[in-house]
Formats: sequence, structure tokens, C-alpha cells
Amino acid sequence: MSAACCECSAEGKESECTASRLFPFPPSPLAMLSILGYTAWLFVFHETLVVCNYNMKCLVVTPEKTVLAMETTCVVLPLADGEYGILSKHTPLIARLGAGELRITGTDGGLTSYYVEGGFVEVLDDTVALLTMFALPSKDLNLAEAEQELEEELSRPTDTLELLGIRHEKLNIDRAKVRLAQKMAGQHR
Repeated sequence: MSAACCECSAEGKESECTASRLFPFPPSPLAMLSILGYTAWLFVFHETLVVCNYNMKCLVVTPEKTVLAMETTCVVLPLADGEYGILSKHTPLIARLGAGELRITGTDGGLTSYYVEGGFVEVLDDTVALLTMFALPSKDLNLAEAEQELEEELSRPTDTLELLGIRHEKLNIDRAKVRLAQKMAGQHR
């Protein structure tokens, strides 16, 4: 007989209880609220995120040096197929980094921003380790230099399929750098 999670077991009406049929074990309060509706689940999920402010460690390493090592509450990083956010207690993960903005929220609530270019990220035991070929504080990006690099890449010949693939990859990197440089230039005006 399944375990009931409500008053039905006390009244001997377990066969009529919807929750008992859905769950062969006593469900968590979050699961019970999700039965009641999407809105209730979102409210509990939001409140859980606000209350759970666990810390984790973030490391950014390039071939030359360790660029950053800090305690953080949230990391948003550019993967090869889009942005990805990581909070404490995240499941283990290994993924390929793309080019773009790495945003790190410190334990004091301050935001740290870096431009990263390719590499890998590993999430394990509340540690986010980024191994990247290039990392630079976003505030140090130069918009004019980034736009010049993009223009140079656009003017390169693409006579073969191999050169076309290389150019496409480099254009994605240069465009990400220009977007972040424009964002940072807009913040400092």
C-alpha cells in the first residue's frame, strides 16, 4: 500500500487520494505544491533561490597564470552553444566554453565581468573551474581595437572550405569581443 501524504490516510480514504496515487512515497512540499499549479511552484522556487545563498569557488586559469580565484554565489558563462548559469550545489558538469562575457556575482553582491575566449569549464563540488586560452577584465577591452580586428577578419580571403571554417570561427570570437566592448563602452559614458 502506498504511503499517503495528507489527511486521507487518517480517514481511511487512501484509494480516493490523488496525491497517494501520484506518489508511491511521501512527496516533498515542493512536489505537492507543483500539483496545485505552476504559479505555486514558481513562488516556492523563487523563495528557495532567495533563501539559499550558499557560496562556491570560481577559478579562471589561462596557460600563463591563474587570473581569478574568488568566492561567489553565481556564475554565468558563455558556452559554445549559449550562456549558462551556475549556482551552488550544481550537478557536475564539463562543457566547452565559447567567446563572450563571464559574469561572476561575489558573496558581497558585486558583479565581476571578464571576457573569455574558448576553453573548458568544470563544475564539481561547489567549484567552477574555467580553463581558457584568454581572459581579460571586461573593463580593459578596447572598442576600437575590437572593431579593427573584426574588420580585418572580414577582409580575409576564403578560397577553400577550410579557410571559410577558420574565418567563421574567428568572426564569432571577434563579434563577441565587439559586443562586450560596446556594452562596456556604453556603461562608462
